[in-house]
Amino acid sequence: MAKQQLTQEQKQKLNIRHLQQIGILALPLEALEQRIKEELARNPALESDGPQPEADPAEQRHEEDERHDLLPEERDEDYYDDPTYQYYNENDAESFHQTNYTGDRDLLSDYLREQLPSLNLNEREAAVAELVVGNIAEDGYLRATNREIADWLLFNDFPEVGDKEIEAVIRKVQTLDPPGVAGRDLREVLLLQIDRLNPSDAVEAARILVEKYFEDFAMKRFAKISEASGLSEERLADAVALIQTLNPKPGNGFGSDFDAVANRIVPDFIVRANGENITVSLNDDYLPSLRVAPAYKELSAEQLSQNRKKRAEQQYVRKQVADAIWFINMVSCRRNTLLQTMESVVSMQEDYFRSGDLRDMKPLILKDIADRVGFDVSTISRISNEKYVETDFGVYPLKHFFSEGVRANDGTMVATRYVKHLITELIAEENKQAPLTDDALTRQLDALGYPLSRRTVAKYREKMLIPSARRRKTPE
Repeated sequence: MAKQQLTQEQKQKLNIRHLQQIGILALPLEALEQRIKEELARNPALESDGPQPEADPAEQRHEEDERHDLLPEERDEDYYDDPTYQYYNENDAESFHQTNYTGDRDLLSDYLREQLPSLNLNEREAAVAELVVGNIAEDGYLRATNREIADWLLFNDFPEVGDKEIEAVIRKVQTLDPPGVAGRDLREVLLLQIDRLNPSDAVEAARILVEKYFEDFAMKRFAKISEASGLSEERLADAVALIQTLNPKPGNGFGSDFDAVANRIVPDFIVRANGENITVSLNDDYLPSLRVAPAYKELSAEQLSQNRKKRAEQQYVRKQVADAIWFINMVSCRRNTLLQTMESVVSMQEDYFRSGDLRDMKPLILKDIADRVGFDVSTISRISNEKYVETDFGVYPLKHFFSEGVRANDGTMVATRYVKHLITELIAEENKQAPLTDDALTRQLDALGYPLSRRTVAKYREKMLIPSARRRKTPE
C-alpha cells in the first residue's frame, strides 16, 4: 500500500514538472525574462552568472516554516519534496497552487472573487471559476490554458471537466469587471472591451481592426489596412482613436498607453537572408546567464546531519538547488527546442523568407514541423503561440508561416494564406457601387489559376471578417 502511494506521488510530481516544463516552453521572450527575474528573486540557490555576494542559506530559510522542529516520524511526508509545495508565478501557466498572493494581483483576485456570486454558477462551474481567477496575473491576463486547467483538476481528483465547459466558465469570468479581464492575449483583451461598448461605426471599425488586422495595426501599417479593409481614412482614424482609449492591461486598473503596448512586441527569433545563406537566431542575448550559487552547491553536497534542525536546513538547501538546476535546464531546453523548430520552419519556407512574397509561401502545418523535429504537435503548437519573428520584410507572428494548402490548376499546392490575400486584393480593387459577389470572386480566382468552390470562397471571406457584397456596397 505504501509502495503504491509512493508511486502515485512520484507520478504526480513528474506530471507537475512536465506541465511546468511545457509552461516555460510556451512563454514568449518578454514573459520568460520576467519569469527568470521572479525565479532569481524566489530561489536563493539560483543566481545570474557573475560576481555575486554569497548568501547564508540559514538566514534565507522560510521563517514561517516550523516543520523542522518536528521529529521525522511526526511528519506526514518530506515537506520539501511535496509536489504540492509550489511557488505561484503569474507567468507560469502551470503553477496552479493558489497560495498567499500579494500586491496588485491580490487586490484583483479579491475583487474578482467578490463578483463570482453574480454569475450564479453551480458547484462544478464555481470550482473551475475559482481556478481561473487564481491564474489571472496582476495585469489581468489569464495565464493558464483550458487543457492545463483540466489537468490540474484531474490531478486533484476532481471529476473530469470538458474543454467546452471550461471555456464556458472562462467566458463568464470575462464578463466581470474590469473590462478585458481574463483575456489570454492582447487581441482578446481589446475585443472583450470593445464588446462592452455601445454599437457605433467607430466600434464596428475597431472590431474589424482588432479581429482581422491586429498584426498590421500593432505594426502601424495603416495604409495596408485601409487598402485591404476598404475602411475610409476617416473611419480608420476613428477606430484607431477608440482603440487607444482601451486598457491593454486591464488588471492595472487605471490608464492606458496603447502605443507602448503596440511597440512592446519583442521578436523571439531573428531571420536574415544573406545571399545564399539564411541565418536563424534567438533574440535572447540580453537574458542573464544562470548558475547555481556556489555556497548552496557546496552545502547541498554535505552529508545529511542527524540533528533535526540541521537536517531540515540541509533538506531546504537541497530542494532549492534541485529547483535551480531544473530551472536552468528547462531554460536551456527551451532555447534549443525553439531554435530547432524555427530552423525547420525556415528550411521549409526558404523561398518566402528570401522574397517576402506570399506567392512563395508553401503549405505548412504544425504536424509537418512536428514530424521533422520529432516533437509532439501540441509542443509545436505551444511554441508557435505568442512568438514573433523578425524578418527582412517585417515582424510577424510565428503562426503566420503556417498555412494549409489548396491545389492550383497546374497541380501545384499553394498556401491558403496567399489565396486569402488574393481575395482581399480583388475586393480592394472592386467597384464599390457593384462589389464582387462570392460567385464573381470564385470566377476571378479560377481565372487566376485557383479553382475553389463558391462555398470555400465565402468561408475564407467570412473568416477574414469581410462583409458580403451587399453590405460592402456603397451608395452611388
